[in-house]
Amino acid sequence: MLRIPFSERPRRDFIYFIFFCVYGSTSIFIDTQYLYPEGVLPEFLTSLTSTKSIYPLLVIWGASTATTVYTAIGDIIGTPIADTPANGPLAVAITAAQRRILILAHFPYLVIPLVISIDMAYRLHVLASGSTRKLKTL
Repeated sequence: MLRIPFSERPRRDFIYFIFFCVYGSTSIFIDTQYLYPEGVLPEFLTSLTSTKSIYPLLVIWGASTATTVYTAIGDIIGTPIADTPANGPLAVAITAAQRRILILAHFPYLVIPLVISIDMAYRLHVLASGSTRKLKTL
């Protein structure tokens, strides 16, 4: 595969690269925070543990993320199927195997945020209704 330097690519490719560098490093630092000593973590993050005020934000985040991924999966399903992978900058067809891989890769990013959104909405419902039922903790 021929590698094209950033200087010869569209400017947006460089912007995408920078975005994923920042996003990737941020994800790594956030996702591995359980490995950090307690003194290193910002207090405002540790204070969010078991905070019910975060529930509405998680409902919104989960619904928004699930909707976005649902749309992406819809695009994948709507993409024409070809017997062989299409090549070129205007290729608009994928093989059945590629479709299956793409759907399976996106599926957790649809289901998990959707479950989070439903779970947090249920928790808010229980809190708002003043129910005496206790929320189960996992």
